[in-house]
Amino acid sequence: VFYNYQAAGIPRGMYLAWGIYTQQICVIPEYDLVIVRLGNDLDFNGDDAWEEVPFLQLVLAAVIG
Repeated sequence: VFYNYQAAGIPRGMYLAWGIYTQQICVIPEYDLVIVRLGNDLDFNGDDAWEEVPFLQLVLAAVIG
């Protein structure tokens, strides 16, 4: 699934690095914020069930209010 990050309220200057099993590093310079995700969320079919946009929205809401 591809997202329009800006439409979801994610700042335009965000950098996102993807690793194996949906490990991620997200850098948002606007807020001096680095988010690291170490995890493995596979569904019953072995497909990746992780969606970063809802997670990033929650983190940003907690950080910037």
